[in-house]
Amino acid sequence: MCVSRHFPNFCVLFSHFLTLFQVVASSESNPAYVASDLLSQAEHGPDSQVVLLAVDLTDAQLEAIMDEVERQGEALPRADICRQSIPKSFALRVASMDEALAFSNEYAPEHLILSVPVAESYLPKVNNAGSVFLGEYSSERCGHGLSFRVLFAHFTFFF
Repeated sequence: MCVSRHFPNFCVLFSHFLTLFQVVASSESNPAYVASDLLSQAEHGPDSQVVLLAVDLTDAQLEAIMDEVERQGEALPRADICRQSIPKSFALRVASMDEALAFSNEYAPEHLILSVPVAESYLPKVNNAGSVFLGEYSSERCGHGLSFRVLFAHFTFFF
């Protein structure tokens, strides 16, 4: 969509989903926190998509996160929306943080949470994300409301 009424050289490109959101989790991540972060975006709308990048997780560890998503999701006032958006979402197992970040940079999420130990050490490897949240205590839900960047997160601007 190009806006030409007042700004003839101003174009806006919209993403194909309402929101693109990723959480990178490792074996040291708290399943309840990871699930909460995933649900914070899943409840935005039925066309929201959330992606879990599971770094070297066992079946039991991944299952613990999925159980938390189900348990917490059912308790939300917007559970009906989550039931529609979660099927559009997915978990991807990767062997390493390098593999997770390579996928993330290609996918280019609007919001990226690195819910892993020493998350700040991976920041230099993040090339394509609208907002980046470091560590399991930097919830997107809080940052979304505080970050000025989010006002422009759905758009790419060209002048």
